[in-house]
Amino acid sequence: MITFDMGGTSADFSAIADHTPLCTEEGEIDGLPIRLPILDITTIGAGGGSIAWVDKGGVLRVGPHSAGSEPGPACYSRGGNLPTVTDANLLSGILDPMSFLGTQMTLNPEKARDAFQPLVRSADLSDEETILGVRAVVNANMLRGIRKATVEKGIDPRECTLLAFGGAGPIHAAELASELDIKEVLVPPMAGVFSALGILLSDVRLDFGQTLIARWSTKTQGEVETILEQFKEKALRSLTRQGLDHKDARFIAALDMRYEGQSFHLPVAYTEEANPAGDFHQVFRKRYGYGLEQGPHVEVVTVRLSAVTSREEIPLVGVTSSPARQPVGKRSILLLSGWETAPVYHRGNLGSSFHDHGPLVVEDEGSTVFVPPGCEISMAEMGCLSIRVK
Repeated sequence: MITFDMGGTSADFSAIADHTPLCTEEGEIDGLPIRLPILDITTIGAGGGSIAWVDKGGVLRVGPHSAGSEPGPACYSRGGNLPTVTDANLLSGILDPMSFLGTQMTLNPEKARDAFQPLVRSADLSDEETILGVRAVVNANMLRGIRKATVEKGIDPRECTLLAFGGAGPIHAAELASELDIKEVLVPPMAGVFSALGILLSDVRLDFGQTLIARWSTKTQGEVETILEQFKEKALRSLTRQGLDHKDARFIAALDMRYEGQSFHLPVAYTEEANPAGDFHQVFRKRYGYGLEQGPHVEVVTVRLSAVTSREEIPLVGVTSSPARQPVGKRSILLLSGWETAPVYHRGNLGSSFHDHGPLVVEDEGSTVFVPPGCEISMAEMGCLSIRVK
Protein backbone atom coordinates (compact mmCIF):
# COMPACT_ATOMS: atom_id res chain seq x y z
CA MET A 1 0.00 0.00 0.00
CA ILE A 2 1.07 3.57 -0.71
CA THR A 3 -0.12 6.34 1.61
CA PHE A 4 -0.71 9.78 0.09
CA ASP A 5 -1.38 12.81 2.29
CA MET A 6 -1.84 16.16 0.53
CA GLY A 7 -2.61 19.21 2.61
CA GLY A 8 -2.08 22.92 2.21
CA THR A 9 1.69 23.11 1.80
CA SER A 10 3.06 19.65 1.08
CA ALA A 11 2.36 16.14 -0.15
CA ASP A 12 3.69 13.17 1.82
CA PHE A 13 4.18 9.64 0.50
CA SER A 14 5.16 6.43 2.22
CA ALA A 15 4.91 2.69 1.58
CA ILE A 16 3.55 -0.16 3.67
CA ALA A 17 5.01 -3.55 2.71
CA ASP A 18 3.88 -6.83 4.29
CA HIS A 19 1.62 -4.87 6.69
CA THR A 20 4.63 -2.91 7.99
CA PRO A 21 5.42 0.74 7.19
CA LEU A 22 8.91 1.35 5.86
CA CYS A 23 11.23 3.04 8.33
CA THR A 24 14.62 4.67 8.04
CA GLU A 25 17.38 5.98 10.27
CA GLU A 26 18.65 8.45 7.68
CA GLY A 27 15.88 10.95 7.06
CA GLU A 28 15.94 14.66 6.36
CA ILE A 29 13.87 17.71 7.21
CA ASP A 30 14.06 20.76 4.96
CA GLY A 31 17.21 19.35 3.36
CA LEU A 32 18.97 18.79 6.69
CA PRO A 33 19.99 15.18 7.47
CA ILE A 34 18.79 13.58 10.69
CA ARG A 35 19.87 10.32 12.31
CA LEU A 36 16.74 9.11 14.05
CA PRO A 37 14.50 6.08 13.51
CA ILE A 38 11.51 7.54 11.69
CA LEU A 39 8.90 6.47 9.17
CA ASP A 40 10.33 6.58 5.65
CA ILE A 41 8.22 9.47 4.32
CA THR A 42 8.93 11.35 1.10
CA THR A 43 7.76 14.97 1.29
CA ILE A 44 7.55 17.44 -1.59
CA GLY A 45 6.31 21.02 -1.83
CA ALA A 46 2.96 20.25 -3.46
CA GLY A 47 -0.17 21.29 -1.60
CA GLY A 48 -3.34 23.26 -2.07
CA GLY A 49 -1.45 26.47 -1.34
CA SER A 50 1.43 25.76 -3.74
CA ILE A 51 1.95 28.76 -6.03
CA ALA A 52 1.89 28.42 -9.83
CA TRP A 53 4.45 30.47 -11.78
CA VAL A 54 6.34 30.63 -15.06
CA ASP A 55 10.14 30.34 -15.05
CA LYS A 56 12.59 32.29 -17.22
CA GLY A 57 12.32 29.68 -19.94
CA GLY A 58 8.57 30.09 -20.17
CA VAL A 59 7.82 26.76 -18.47
CA LEU A 60 4.82 26.48 -16.18
CA ARG A 61 5.78 25.37 -12.66
CA VAL A 62 3.99 24.75 -9.37
CA GLY A 63 5.66 25.11 -5.96
CA PRO A 64 7.65 24.63 -3.88
CA HIS A 65 6.71 28.11 -2.64
CA SER A 66 3.35 28.21 -0.90
CA ALA A 67 0.76 30.83 0.00
CA GLY A 68 0.40 29.03 3.33
CA SER A 69 -2.70 29.48 5.45
CA GLU A 70 -2.17 33.24 5.79
CA PRO A 71 -2.88 34.84 3.38
CA GLY A 72 -3.64 31.53 1.64
CA PRO A 73 -4.92 31.01 -1.91
CA ALA A 74 -6.47 34.01 -3.64
CA CYS A 75 -9.96 32.50 -3.38
CA TYR A 76 -9.74 32.60 0.43
CA SER A 77 -10.18 36.41 0.30
CA ARG A 78 -7.52 36.88 2.96
CA GLY A 79 -5.17 39.05 0.95
CA GLY A 80 -3.54 36.43 -1.26
CA ASN A 81 -3.17 37.42 -4.91
CA LEU A 82 -1.07 34.60 -6.36
CA PRO A 83 -2.51 31.59 -8.25
CA THR A 84 -2.43 28.32 -6.34
CA VAL A 85 -3.53 24.71 -6.76
CA THR A 86 -6.66 25.36 -4.70
CA ASP A 87 -7.56 28.24 -7.01
CA ALA A 88 -7.13 25.92 -10.01
CA ASN A 89 -9.32 23.23 -8.41
CA LEU A 90 -11.98 25.85 -7.70
CA LEU A 91 -11.92 27.28 -11.23
CA SER A 92 -12.08 23.76 -12.68
CA GLY A 93 -15.34 23.14 -10.83
CA ILE A 94 -14.04 20.38 -8.57
CA LEU A 95 -14.41 22.53 -5.45
CA ASP A 96 -17.72 24.13 -4.58
CA PRO A 97 -17.31 27.77 -3.49
CA MET A 98 -20.35 27.50 -1.20
CA SER A 99 -19.41 24.32 0.70
CA PHE A 100 -15.62 24.27 0.88
CA LEU A 101 -14.45 21.29 2.93
CA GLY A 102 -17.68 21.27 4.92
CA THR A 103 -16.75 24.54 6.67
CA GLN A 104 -18.46 27.90 6.87
CA MET A 105 -15.85 29.38 4.52
CA THR A 106 -17.04 30.64 1.14
CA LEU A 107 -14.52 30.67 -1.70
CA ASN A 108 -14.33 33.55 -4.17
CA PRO A 109 -13.99 32.39 -7.81
CA GLU A 110 -13.57 35.95 -9.09
CA LYS A 111 -10.49 36.58 -6.97
CA ALA A 112 -9.09 33.21 -8.08
CA ARG A 113 -9.72 34.18 -11.70
CA ASP A 114 -8.05 37.57 -11.21
CA ALA A 115 -5.00 35.86 -9.67
CA PHE A 116 -4.73 33.56 -12.69
CA GLN A 117 -4.73 36.32 -15.32
CA PRO A 118 -1.02 37.27 -14.99
CA LEU A 119 -0.16 33.55 -15.16
CA VAL A 120 -2.34 33.13 -18.26
CA ARG A 121 -0.48 35.95 -19.99
CA SER A 122 2.97 34.74 -18.91
CA ALA A 123 2.28 31.17 -20.02
CA ASP A 124 0.65 32.37 -23.27
CA LEU A 125 -2.25 29.96 -22.77
CA SER A 126 -6.01 30.20 -22.56
CA ASP A 127 -7.74 30.31 -19.19
CA GLU A 128 -8.78 26.67 -19.43
CA GLU A 129 -5.33 25.53 -20.61
CA THR A 130 -3.70 27.31 -17.68
CA ILE A 131 -6.07 25.76 -15.13
CA LEU A 132 -5.53 22.28 -16.56
CA GLY A 133 -1.80 22.98 -16.81
CA VAL A 134 -1.49 23.83 -13.12
CA ARG A 135 -3.29 20.63 -12.17
CA ALA A 136 -1.14 18.59 -14.57
CA VAL A 137 2.12 20.07 -13.28
CA VAL A 138 1.34 19.51 -9.60
CA ASN A 139 0.29 15.94 -10.47
CA ALA A 140 3.61 15.42 -12.27
CA ASN A 141 5.48 16.68 -9.21
CA MET A 142 3.61 14.24 -6.99
CA LEU A 143 4.23 11.36 -9.38
CA ARG A 144 7.96 11.88 -8.86
CA GLY A 145 7.38 11.79 -5.11
CA ILE A 146 5.48 8.51 -5.31
CA ARG A 147 8.17 6.91 -7.48
CA LYS A 148 10.84 8.02 -5.03
CA ALA A 149 8.89 6.42 -2.17
CA THR A 150 8.31 3.16 -4.05
CA VAL A 151 10.27 2.41 -7.23
CA GLU A 152 13.57 3.65 -5.79
CA LYS A 153 13.02 1.28 -2.85
CA GLY A 154 12.26 -1.79 -4.96
CA ILE A 155 8.45 -1.53 -4.67
CA ASP A 156 6.28 -1.83 -7.79
CA PRO A 157 3.43 0.70 -7.40
CA ARG A 158 1.31 -1.29 -9.86
CA GLU A 159 0.93 -3.94 -7.18
CA CYS A 160 -0.18 -1.44 -4.53
CA THR A 161 -3.34 0.30 -3.41
CA LEU A 162 -3.17 4.08 -2.99
CA LEU A 163 -4.58 5.33 0.34
CA ALA A 164 -5.44 9.00 -0.14
CA PHE A 165 -6.22 11.48 2.63
CA GLY A 166 -5.65 15.06 3.68
CA GLY A 167 -7.71 17.99 2.50
CA ALA A 168 -6.52 17.76 -1.13
CA GLY A 169 -5.26 14.17 -1.49
CA PRO A 170 -8.59 12.65 -2.61
CA ILE A 171 -8.90 15.31 -5.33
CA HIS A 172 -5.75 14.21 -7.14
CA ALA A 173 -5.41 10.55 -6.11
CA ALA A 174 -7.31 8.85 -8.93
CA GLU A 175 -5.41 10.82 -11.59
CA LEU A 176 -2.09 9.85 -10.00
CA ALA A 177 -3.15 6.20 -9.78
CA SER A 178 -4.07 6.19 -13.45
CA GLU A 179 -0.59 7.42 -14.43
CA LEU A 180 1.05 4.73 -12.28
CA ASP A 181 -1.23 1.85 -13.35
CA ILE A 182 -2.50 1.54 -9.77
CA LYS A 183 -5.84 -0.23 -9.89
CA GLU A 184 -7.48 1.01 -6.68
CA VAL A 185 -7.62 4.15 -4.56
CA LEU A 186 -9.04 4.05 -1.02
CA VAL A 187 -10.32 7.20 0.68
CA PRO A 188 -10.86 6.55 4.41
CA PRO A 189 -13.57 8.16 6.55
CA MET A 190 -12.63 11.57 7.96
CA ALA A 191 -9.94 11.80 5.30
CA GLY A 192 -9.30 15.48 5.96
CA VAL A 193 -8.21 14.80 9.55
CA PHE A 194 -6.96 11.26 9.01
CA SER A 195 -3.43 12.02 10.26
CA ALA A 196 -4.78 13.42 13.53
CA LEU A 197 -7.11 10.44 13.85
CA GLY A 198 -4.14 8.13 13.34
CA ILE A 199 -2.31 9.69 16.28
CA LEU A 200 -5.34 9.08 18.51
CA LEU A 201 -5.73 5.45 17.42
CA SER A 202 -2.12 4.37 16.96
CA ASP A 203 -0.26 2.19 19.45
CA VAL A 204 2.32 3.58 21.85
CA ARG A 205 5.77 2.60 20.65
CA LEU A 206 9.24 2.87 22.18
CA ASP A 207 12.32 2.30 20.02
CA PHE A 208 15.76 1.25 21.24
CA GLY A 209 18.97 0.76 19.31
CA GLN A 210 22.63 -0.06 19.94
CA THR A 211 25.51 -0.31 17.52
CA LEU A 212 27.13 -3.73 17.22
CA ILE A 213 29.40 -4.11 14.20
CA ALA A 214 30.30 -7.79 13.93
CA ARG A 215 30.14 -10.67 11.47
CA TRP A 216 27.07 -12.81 11.93
CA SER A 217 27.94 -15.91 13.95
CA THR A 218 26.76 -17.91 16.97
CA LYS A 219 28.82 -15.64 19.22
CA THR A 220 27.26 -12.54 17.66
CA GLN A 221 23.79 -13.99 18.18
CA GLY A 222 24.54 -14.36 21.88
CA GLU A 223 25.53 -10.70 22.08
CA VAL A 224 22.35 -9.74 20.23
CA GLU A 225 20.21 -11.70 22.71
CA THR A 226 21.89 -9.98 25.66
CA ILE A 227 21.27 -6.53 24.20
CA LEU A 228 17.63 -7.34 23.44
CA GLU A 229 17.01 -8.48 27.02
CA GLN A 230 18.45 -5.20 28.31
CA PHE A 231 16.17 -3.30 25.95
CA LYS A 232 13.10 -5.20 27.17
CA GLU A 233 13.87 -4.28 30.77
CA LYS A 234 14.30 -0.60 29.84
CA ALA A 235 11.05 -0.65 27.86
CA LEU A 236 9.01 -2.09 30.73
CA ARG A 237 10.43 0.46 33.16
CA SER A 238 9.65 3.30 30.75
CA LEU A 239 6.07 2.14 30.15
CA THR A 240 5.54 1.87 33.91
CA ARG A 241 6.82 5.41 34.49
CA GLN A 242 4.38 6.69 31.85
CA GLY A 243 1.46 4.92 33.49
CA LEU A 244 0.83 2.73 30.45
CA ASP A 245 -0.45 -0.83 30.54
CA HIS A 246 2.38 -3.13 29.48
CA LYS A 247 0.79 -6.50 30.26
CA ASP A 248 0.12 -7.09 26.56
CA ALA A 249 3.20 -5.26 25.29
CA ARG A 250 4.69 -6.66 22.08
CA PHE A 251 8.40 -6.70 21.38
CA ILE A 252 9.63 -6.49 17.80
CA ALA A 253 13.33 -7.10 17.23
CA ALA A 254 15.30 -6.23 14.10
CA LEU A 255 18.90 -6.05 12.95
CA ASP A 256 20.48 -3.55 10.61
CA MET A 257 22.69 -5.70 8.39
CA ARG A 258 25.02 -5.27 5.44
CA TYR A 259 27.73 -6.99 3.44
CA GLU A 260 31.21 -6.31 4.77
CA GLY A 261 32.71 -3.30 3.06
CA GLN A 262 29.41 -1.60 2.35
CA SER A 263 28.47 1.77 3.81
CA PHE A 264 24.71 1.19 3.82
CA HIS A 265 22.52 -1.36 5.56
CA LEU A 266 19.03 -2.87 5.45
CA PRO A 267 16.71 -3.83 8.34
CA VAL A 268 16.01 -7.53 8.87
CA ALA A 269 13.37 -8.90 11.26
CA TYR A 270 14.90 -11.01 14.03
CA THR A 271 13.79 -13.94 16.18
CA GLU A 272 15.85 -16.60 17.93
CA GLU A 273 14.72 -19.22 15.42
CA ALA A 274 15.36 -17.06 12.34
CA ASN A 275 18.37 -17.09 10.05
CA PRO A 276 19.21 -13.37 9.80
CA ALA A 277 22.09 -13.84 7.35
CA GLY A 278 19.91 -15.84 4.98
CA ASP A 279 17.04 -13.42 5.41
CA PHE A 280 19.37 -10.54 4.62
CA HIS A 281 20.25 -12.06 1.24
CA GLN A 282 16.55 -12.17 0.38
CA VAL A 283 15.91 -8.62 1.59
CA PHE A 284 18.91 -7.34 -0.38
CA ARG A 285 17.83 -9.16 -3.55
CA LYS A 286 14.27 -7.82 -3.25
CA ARG A 287 15.52 -4.25 -2.87
CA TYR A 288 18.26 -4.23 -5.51
CA GLY A 289 17.39 -7.09 -7.85
CA TYR A 290 20.55 -9.13 -7.23
CA GLY A 291 22.28 -10.91 -4.38
CA LEU A 292 25.82 -11.65 -3.16
CA GLU A 293 25.26 -15.00 -1.48
CA GLN A 294 28.69 -16.23 -2.55
CA GLY A 295 30.38 -12.92 -1.88
CA PRO A 296 31.42 -11.05 1.28
CA HIS A 297 30.37 -11.92 4.81
CA VAL A 298 27.20 -10.51 6.33
CA GLU A 299 27.63 -8.34 9.39
CA VAL A 300 25.37 -6.76 11.97
CA VAL A 301 25.49 -2.98 12.28
CA THR A 302 22.76 -2.17 14.83
CA VAL A 303 20.50 -4.13 17.17
CA ARG A 304 16.99 -2.67 17.47
CA LEU A 305 13.93 -3.37 19.58
CA SER A 306 10.47 -1.80 19.46
CA ALA A 307 8.11 -2.12 22.41
CA VAL A 308 4.48 -1.66 21.38
CA THR A 309 1.39 -1.41 23.59
CA SER A 310 -2.16 -0.60 22.52
CA ARG A 311 -4.23 2.40 23.51
CA GLU A 312 -7.83 2.23 24.63
CA GLU A 313 -10.01 1.65 21.57
CA ILE A 314 -12.10 4.55 20.24
CA PRO A 315 -15.36 3.49 18.54
CA LEU A 316 -15.83 4.83 15.02
CA VAL A 317 -19.08 5.44 13.20
CA GLY A 318 -19.85 2.70 10.68
CA VAL A 319 -21.66 2.77 7.34
CA THR A 320 -25.40 2.34 7.21
CA SER A 321 -27.00 -0.25 4.96
CA SER A 322 -29.36 2.33 3.50
CA PRO A 323 -30.18 2.23 -0.23
CA ALA A 324 -28.19 4.23 -2.74
CA ARG A 325 -28.86 7.97 -2.52
CA GLN A 326 -29.30 10.34 -5.42
CA PRO A 327 -26.80 13.17 -6.06
CA VAL A 328 -27.43 16.38 -4.16
CA GLY A 329 -26.70 18.40 -7.27
CA LYS A 330 -24.69 18.78 -10.46
CA ARG A 331 -22.02 21.17 -11.68
CA SER A 332 -19.71 21.68 -14.62
CA ILE A 333 -16.17 20.34 -14.28
CA LEU A 334 -13.27 21.18 -16.59
CA LEU A 335 -11.73 18.03 -18.07
CA LEU A 336 -9.19 17.50 -20.83
CA SER A 337 -12.13 16.96 -23.18
CA GLY A 338 -13.76 20.23 -22.11
CA TRP A 339 -16.50 21.19 -19.68
CA GLU A 340 -18.76 18.35 -18.60
CA THR A 341 -21.67 18.18 -16.18
CA ALA A 342 -20.98 15.84 -13.24
CA PRO A 343 -23.10 14.70 -10.28
CA VAL A 344 -22.20 15.81 -6.75
CA TYR A 345 -22.73 13.60 -3.67
CA HIS A 346 -22.43 14.26 0.06
CA ARG A 347 -20.42 11.50 1.68
CA GLY A 348 -22.52 11.46 4.83
CA ASN A 349 -25.56 10.45 2.75
CA LEU A 350 -23.91 7.46 1.08
CA GLY A 351 -24.86 3.95 2.15
CA SER A 352 -23.17 0.59 1.72
CA SER A 353 -24.75 0.06 -1.72
CA PHE A 354 -23.34 3.27 -3.23
CA HIS A 355 -21.83 2.84 -6.69
CA ASP A 356 -21.35 5.21 -9.63
CA HIS A 357 -19.05 6.11 -12.53
CA GLY A 358 -16.92 9.21 -13.03
CA PRO A 359 -16.78 12.03 -13.61
CA LEU A 360 -18.29 12.92 -10.26
CA VAL A 361 -17.50 14.65 -6.98
CA VAL A 362 -18.06 13.47 -3.42
CA GLU A 363 -17.99 16.27 -0.86
CA ASP A 364 -17.00 15.45 2.71
CA GLU A 365 -16.24 17.41 5.87
CA GLY A 366 -12.56 18.16 5.50
CA SER A 367 -11.95 16.92 1.96
CA THR A 368 -13.35 16.53 -1.55
CA VAL A 369 -13.13 13.36 -3.65
CA PHE A 370 -12.82 13.69 -7.43
CA VAL A 371 -13.53 10.66 -9.61
CA PRO A 372 -12.29 11.21 -13.20
CA PRO A 373 -13.94 9.73 -16.28
CA GLY A 374 -13.37 6.00 -16.74
CA CYS A 375 -13.22 5.33 -12.98
CA GLU A 376 -15.80 3.68 -10.74
CA ILE A 377 -16.48 4.47 -7.09
CA SER A 378 -18.24 2.37 -4.47
CA MET A 379 -18.47 1.99 -0.72
CA ALA A 380 -15.95 -0.50 0.68
CA GLU A 381 -15.36 -1.97 4.13
CA MET A 382 -15.10 0.22 7.23
CA GLY A 383 -16.60 3.19 5.42
CA CYS A 384 -13.80 3.63 2.91
CA LEU A 385 -14.60 4.85 -0.57
CA SER A 386 -13.03 2.61 -3.21
CA ILE A 387 -12.16 4.10 -6.60
CA ARG A 388 -11.45 1.54 -9.31
CA VAL A 389 -9.08 3.06 -11.83
CA LYS A 390 -9.16 2.03 -15.49
